[in-house]
Amino acid sequence: MGQYLNMRLVSAFQKASLLLGLLICLMGLLALIVWIPHMPAARSFLPSLASIKPGISAVFVLTGMSLLLQASPLSRDRLILNMTGKLIGVIILLLGLIPLAEYVTGQNFHLGELIRTSQTNSGSSYSFIQTLPGIFISIVFIGLALVLLDMRHTDWMVQASSFIVGLYGLSIISGTGSQINAPLQSLTYSQSTVYIAIVFTFVAAALFCIRPEKGIMSLFISDTTGGIVARWLVPLVVLIPVIFGNLWIYSHEANLYDFMPQISRSFITITAIYLIMILFVSHMLMKADIRRKTAEMKLQKSHDEIEDLYNHAPCGYHSLDDKGIFIRMNDTELEWLGYQRDEIMGKMKLFDLLADSSRQTLGKHFKHPTKWASLKNQEMHLTRKNGTSLIVLYNAHAKQHPDGSLIMSRATMFDITEQKKVEKALQISEEQFRNAMDIAPIGMAIVALDGQFIEVNHSLCQIVGYPKNELEKKSFQQITYPDDLSTDLVRLKQLTEGKIQSYHLDKRYIRKDGKIIWVQLTVSLQRDSLTHDPLFFISQVEDITERKLMEDKIRQLAYHDSLTRLPNRRMLIDRLNHAIALAKRHHHILAVMFLDLDKFKHINDTLGHDIGDELLKAVAVRLSLSLRKEDTIARLSGDEFVIVLNEINNALDAESVARKILDKMRQPFLIMGHELQSGISIGIAIFPQDGNDTIELLKHADSAMYASKESGTNQYQFYQG
Repeated sequence: MGQYLNMRLVSAFQKASLLLGLLICLMGLLALIVWIPHMPAARSFLPSLASIKPGISAVFVLTGMSLLLQASPLSRDRLILNMTGKLIGVIILLLGLIPLAEYVTGQNFHLGELIRTSQTNSGSSYSFIQTLPGIFISIVFIGLALVLLDMRHTDWMVQASSFIVGLYGLSIISGTGSQINAPLQSLTYSQSTVYIAIVFTFVAAALFCIRPEKGIMSLFISDTTGGIVARWLVPLVVLIPVIFGNLWIYSHEANLYDFMPQISRSFITITAIYLIMILFVSHMLMKADIRRKTAEMKLQKSHDEIEDLYNHAPCGYHSLDDKGIFIRMNDTELEWLGYQRDEIMGKMKLFDLLADSSRQTLGKHFKHPTKWASLKNQEMHLTRKNGTSLIVLYNAHAKQHPDGSLIMSRATMFDITEQKKVEKALQISEEQFRNAMDIAPIGMAIVALDGQFIEVNHSLCQIVGYPKNELEKKSFQQITYPDDLSTDLVRLKQLTEGKIQSYHLDKRYIRKDGKIIWVQLTVSLQRDSLTHDPLFFISQVEDITERKLMEDKIRQLAYHDSLTRLPNRRMLIDRLNHAIALAKRHHHILAVMFLDLDKFKHINDTLGHDIGDELLKAVAVRLSLSLRKEDTIARLSGDEFVIVLNEINNALDAESVARKILDKMRQPFLIMGHELQSGISIGIAIFPQDGNDTIELLKHADSAMYASKESGTNQYQFYQG
C-alpha cells in the first residue's frame, strides 16, 4: 500500500520523532541536574524532580539518544547508527529487568535504589498506584521496542510495546490510574510521577512516529478515507479521557463530586470501545478504499495501454461516419499523412486523400454497402499533406443499419510504400541481372537447392554443348564427371550450412558430345533476406580446358625427362623423400638402384645422337616393364637411370629385380635398322642399412654402380660400406 501513503505526513511524523527524542533527552537531563552535588539552587528551583531517582533520569537520556540515532535522516553510516541505538535499547532493557526482578523476588541487587521513585505529598488524600512495577515494566517495554525496531516481522511488537507504555503514561496523566490498578498497593499521587508519565507518553509517541509507514501507523498517514477518519477521530478519543481524568482529579481534591470515579471508569471503558471501533472501521474503510483505488488504477492502466496501443500501433487506424468523414484517427496514421488532428477530424473525407484510381475503387464499394462491410487487403494510393504518395494496404469493416445503410466504418492501413519501392527496385534488379547474365562472357546459372538448373545463360550452353531448353531440364549432377561429384556436393553442403560464404572449384563436365572439359566453378548461395533460409545457388562457370592442357604440359616439362617421358631428377628426389618418410613411419625396407648403360658413348659417337636417343627410349621402356606399378624409375642425365623399389621384404627382392633387368638388357635392341647390344651396370643401396636420407642413398648406390662397372659388363653390386 506504499502508493497510498501521504509522504508529507510520513516526513512530518519522522521529524516529530526526532523532536520528541530530543525533548525526552532534555527532560532526562533536567531531572539529572537536581542530583548534581553542590547545586542546591537546582533542587530548590525544581523540588518536584528531586524525588526522581538518577537511574530513571538516565533511562530517559538513553531513550532520547537511541531515538535520535535510529531516527537520524543521515544515509551514511546508517547501519552503525541503528546498531548503536539498539545497543542502548539493550542497556535500557536491562535497567528495567533488574529492578523488576528485585521487586518480584524480594532480592536486593543494589540497582533498584537508583530507579525507585520517592514518595512525596504523603499528606494528600489522593491515593495513586504503586508506581514501581509500572515504571519497571514500562522501561522494559521501551528497551524491547528500541531493540526490535526495524527488525523483520517485529513492527506489531514495537507498536504493541509503545501502546502499553503510552497507555500507562496516559492513565497516570488522566488521573485514572488508581481505578485501573486498584488491586495494587497504592502510593501517594505526586508531580514527579506525572513527570515520568509525561516522558513515557512522549516515548510512546516517538516510537509510533519513528516508522510511520509500518504497522497500525500506516493507517494514520494513508490518503484513504480510513486514514482521514483515523486522523480526525483517534486524537479526539485519546484526548477526552485525559481531559476528563484531570477534571476528576481537581473535582475530587476540591470535594465537588463523589460520583466522578464511577463516571470516569464508565467513560474510559466507553472511550476504549470507541477507540477500537474507530480503528477497526478506519482499517476496513482503508482496505475498501485501497481495493477501489487499485481497481481504478488497473482500469486506468488498461485504458492507457489500449489507447497507447491504438495511437502507436505500427499500422494506421481510423473511423468514418456515414458520410465518409474522419471521426477518429490514431497518431501513426496522422504522422503518415502529415496532418494535425484538428485539421482532419470532422473536416476531411477519406475521398479527399485518395488518388483518382483508388477513389474510383472505393467509390464502387460505397455504392454497395454489402461489399463495403468486408473490404480486405485493398491496395490504395493516398496523397499526403506535402503532396507525396502513400501506398497502403486497406482493410475496413462497416457497421450498418438493418436496412443495410451505413452507420460508420472502421479501417486499418498498413504502409507498403517502401515495400512497393523495394519490389520495384527488385524487379529492375532482376531484369538487369538477367540482361547481364545473358550477355556475360562466362557461363552463369541459377541452380535449385537439389541441383536442378533453373536458368542458364548462352555462354554456359556453349561450354557444355546443350541447348538452353534442354540444359534447364537437367541437374548439374548429370553433367558432372563422376570422380569430381563428391567434392562438389561436400562444398555445397558447407555452403548451405553457412560454414562458407562461397567456394571456387576446378572440376570436369561431360559435354553433350561426350567430350570431357575442365571448368572453374564459383558458387554462392542466395538466402531469404528475412528468414535467411537458402533459396538457390548462383554458379559461374569458366572453360579452362586449354589452360589445364597447358598446365599439364608445363608440369610434364618440369617433372619429366623430355626424351624418355620418365620422371626427372626433381620428381625422383620428391618421390624418394616421400618413400623414405613412409618407410620410417611403417618400418619398411626400400632399395635404390643406380643404373648406367655400358658402351653407350661408343654407340652414340659411332652411329649418331639420333640412334643414341632412340636407344635411351627403348631402354626406358624395357626398364619400366621390369618394375611394379608402385616403383619409380627416373632418368638423371645421359645414360644414367635410378630405380626406387618401395616396400621390399629384404635385399634379395632387390637382387631379383636386378637379375630381371640384366636378363632383359642382354636381349639386342633393333634401332633404325641397327641391331644393338648394350649392357648395363647396377649399384644397389638398401634403406636403412646403407643410408637414412635421399642424398646418402643416391651416393652409396652410385658408388656401388661404379664398383659393378669395374667388375665387368652386365653386373650388379650391393653397396659395401
